[in-house]
Amino acid sequence: RFVFACTDRYLGDYYQSMDAFALVSEHEGFGLVIGEAMHCGLPVIATQVGCVPDIMLDRINGLIVDEHPESIAQAILKLEQHPNWASGLAEEGRLLARTRLHASRMARDYEALLVDLWLRKQARLEDCSAGAS
Repeated sequence: RFVFACTDRYLGDYYQSMDAFALVSEHEGFGLVIGEAMHCGLPVIATQVGCVPDIMLDRINGLIVDEHPESIAQAILKLEQHPNWASGLAEEGRLLARTRLHASRMARDYEALLVDLWLRKQARLEDCSAGAS
């Protein structure tokens, strides 16, 4: 059974009502909903778009499928036929979400990246100034 729902309000109840989450987009930006679904302990099925190649390991913390309906259906059947394995995928996804996809962690990582880039630029400018003297 599938439900297609659209909302811009609190999504926690939607996630809690799901057995699994699928993001089968052809194009995607970061895909924040993947992290949300993982935080809620759902096994995730996704196409290889946006952040998926960077955060999901196929058959370890989620299932990566191609955009063909048969591929998506096979992934859904695997989760249904192997509920313990599906729970393991969900737990690995939850662990990933808690360690790498929490907003405060991501903000710290972005801050560290920006500081590093700024320091590198300053070092290059100093090298150029020293070479010009």
